[in-house]
Amino acid sequence: MKSAKTRKTRRSYLQDFKKDKDGKYVYQGSWHRYQYGQLSRQKLLIRLWMMCAVLLCAAVTAGCIPAAGMDECFYVLLPYTISLVAGISVCWSLGRLSAAGERVRSYVYETSCSKIPFRSAVAAVFAGAALLGELLFLFLHHFEGADGWAVLFLALELAACASAFLIYRMASRIRWTLC
Repeated sequence: MKSAKTRKTRRSYLQDFKKDKDGKYVYQGSWHRYQYGQLSRQKLLIRLWMMCAVLLCAAVTAGCIPAAGMDECFYVLLPYTISLVAGISVCWSLGRLSAAGERVRSYVYETSCSKIPFRSAVAAVFAGAALLGELLFLFLHHFEGADGWAVLFLALELAACASAFLIYRMASRIRWTLC
């Protein structure tokens, strides 16, 4: 068991802020810098944000349409909900990464940036599970509800799954260095 001084608490990052001679708080903790091959920071963020926009728009739109199985079937609704929440979490983390600048504070890296690959993988897996759940629902009900809404739902979930996978692939290739 760790002692009280070495154990990380929820707000332990506040210990990295110290007062300077003017009485203002200054961050004195460690920093992380990221690199993605020859791609600049701005181009990387633009690509990630474009994929994130597709992920979020597709997920929200899929929840707004009256597709068969979305109102009564847990194996469609539950994976959809988890993928939507994971997609929102990816966007939140990407927002923190974008706002951080060239150098990212250690606590921002630990709580958000390093978790983008995992969160996007969760979004991709559960969007795929929602897609398969919808197909299973249509198969079990002899394609009774296979109208335009069901096809649109399947296309939107496929787009959400693909964009989340692309975010995962790009985010997992980002190289972080301590500076």
